[in-house]
Amino acid sequence: MKSFKPLLFIFFLSISAFGQNKWAETHSIVNPVKLNNIKIYDLTTELVINLFGKPKEVKTIWSEYDDENMIYYIYENSYFQFWPNNHLHNFEIRDKKINNVSVNINNHSVGDSLKNLKRDYYKSTVNMSNNEVSIHLISSDFYITSSIITFKISNKSIEYIKLIDLN
Repeated sequence: MKSFKPLLFIFFLSISAFGQNKWAETHSIVNPVKLNNIKIYDLTTELVINLFGKPKEVKTIWSEYDDENMIYYIYENSYFQFWPNNHLHNFEIRDKKINNVSVNINNHSVGDSLKNLKRDYYKSTVNMSNNEVSIHLISSDFYITSSIITFKISNKSIEYIKLIDLN
């Protein structure tokens, strides 16, 4: 009976590992998310200015949720929200270009076809609700982060792209 317990433990451990891999195969997840080939969590205020030029407006707004002043870099129809340490918190992209610079998130841009999202994130497009395709971000060691990329769909194309960080 003593030799049976280790075998039973190994059996359940292998099922658990298999289940985690199956979950990753059947859900749309992505890591790393890149904005114009720069990992989004490497983006700082300086990098955003280097990429897109000076914003139309810079605002500092108190966030009750985060209990901090958040810095917004506002472009024509898009914005980037930063922590006080200048690291990215959220963004919303509503144009194919910002200051004449093309914007893409993992090779997807505003105006692109839903068909391309289906190719790359099939499960999320099948489970789309409110015309939004949400993709959970995952770390390289398969831990789900508290961030979601959302693609808003209108007329079978991407209307806008939003990063939601739930930290």
